[in-house]
Amino acid sequence: MTDLGGFMVERATGDALSYQRIAELTVTDRDRFRQIKRFKHLDRDVTLGVAYRYRVVSFTVDRYFSAPSNAVTIERTLTNEGRNALLPTPQR
Repeated sequence: MTDLGGFMVERATGDALSYQRIAELTVTDRDRFRQIKRFKHLDRDVTLGVAYRYRVVSFTVDRYFSAPSNAVTIERTLTNEGRNALLPTPQR
């Protein structure tokens, strides 16, 4: 895809239906994108015990947006060893 502009990461909290954009990852080197095909984002603005839903929307260089991806729910919890961890919540 030669006109891929990037990806927007969106987040909703709890049962809220509205998503807020929390990050925009731009594709600056489209030739490299074809080889790597991976992007990462770490959401550091989370609260222990709160469930968050995330989804991704891609966009072209001229700002045409895709439909959102399927959502994934993640909750930051305290593991048995006392360390913080991000654990996926089972989908229903």
